[in-house]
Amino acid sequence: MKKIFAVVVAIAMVMALSVPAFAIEGSQDLVLVTQDNVSWQTHVSDKVTVNGAGEYTFTLSGLSFDGAAMTVLYIKDANAVEVESAGGTYDGTNGLTGATILTKSLKINGEEVALTDGYVTGVNESSGLIDICWYNIWASSFMDAPSGTVTDIEVVVEVVDAAEAAEAPAAEEAPAADAAPADTAAAPETGIALAVVPAVVALAAAVISKRR
Repeated sequence: MKKIFAVVVAIAMVMALSVPAFAIEGSQDLVLVTQDNVSWQTHVSDKVTVNGAGEYTFTLSGLSFDGAAMTVLYIKDANAVEVESAGGTYDGTNGLTGATILTKSLKINGEEVALTDGYVTGVNESSGLIDICWYNIWASSFMDAPSGTVTDIEVVVEVVDAAEAAEAPAAEEAPAADAAPADTAAAPETGIALAVVPAVVALAAAVISKRR
């Protein structure tokens, strides 16, 4: 009985040390879209296939409209944009799962645009599609309207594992002012050691029980 109990405890401790993995799966074609309220033309970039972690760049060039006339600026499922631009209703689903999409850079005419927090970083809950909008005169905007004539737009996004992205803020959080740097650095190793000790003890107990 003691041997069985010891083995069960050892297995439980080993499982407690395991870290669940959430891999990015699937792929999705996305496009960068903008529009102006003078010509009401929808400007769509070439498709970019997102199929794993890494940085992806979207570009729109050859534009010529007043920045004050911009109505929207977003990245979205390419198939949905095609169907909706033709006046239809898209009923497809997102093909990329387990990913968070971070906006690394947004440039208009080569100049970096400041963004405020709050825009979607992946799947839009209302549509179930990847739909990241930074500017929309009919809804929420997270940037100011550009000034002057818009000629080109470049957006760089980084696709990361959703679980890692959720943990990132805590990992980057600055230590308290009175915290000792040495203790902070040693904490991870100490935590792992303390977690391993019970497992080792339990395994030793199993061996001793077997010998008896």
